[in-house]
Amino acid sequence: MALLPHEADRIAQAGLPVLCIDTCSLLDIVRDPFRETSLPHNAAAALALLQAMESGALLTGLVADQVRQEFGTHLQGIVDEAGRGLSKLREHIERVDGLVSAFAAPVRTDIRHWDAHVTNATAALHRWIAASVTAPQSQDVPMRAFSRVMHARAPARKGKDSLADCVVLETYLEAAADLRQRGLKAPIVFLSSNVQDYTIAPARNMLHADIEAEFAALNLAYATGHGMAKHLLAIS
Repeated sequence: MALLPHEADRIAQAGLPVLCIDTCSLLDIVRDPFRETSLPHNAAAALALLQAMESGALLTGLVADQVRQEFGTHLQGIVDEAGRGLSKLREHIERVDGLVSAFAAPVRTDIRHWDAHVTNATAALHRWIAASVTAPQSQDVPMRAFSRVMHARAPARKGKDSLADCVVLETYLEAAADLRQRGLKAPIVFLSSNVQDYTIAPARNMLHADIEAEFAALNLAYATGHGMAKHLLAIS
């Protein structure tokens, strides 16, 4: 059982939508703003989802134990990468300012409002963890995850160490099954921006057939970004 009985009962009785997030999408909240995949609408949606979880009356957030562990391991590296990305962008703007100034009146673009971005985004991440319910890893999860890896069933694939991803997925599948068995009718969404492992190329909006069948059996939806998750969960 991926959820403690009293937690599963409480969540099912509350009847709120449930959001399950993987490590990639959790860290996307603070990931390098210089990346083309870092999009404002997803950042705004992430904050809306966070506020919905913090309200206690709109959304339940689940975080697999494996995700919590990976969060602690990788957060500082992602934060440092985000800082380097902003520094690179500052240097780019300063260079362009210098070129423009060479042919006209001196200019200096004011970007001081960027200074607190990484700190603010990191604080939001910690709030997300605090507002979420932990989905523990049951004794059966590692065995099922290892089976996925051995048979190269998505998100596992040949040539990649996918065990951790499979542990996360199996934890959430078990939690979703438990909640459905206890009568939860509200939407349950799994959020992962790791489309390379979960979806079929080149569409990137179609789950691998084996995962699609597992999700359909639990009425579990898949979102590739925070904006899509917000829509599927009907969070305003």
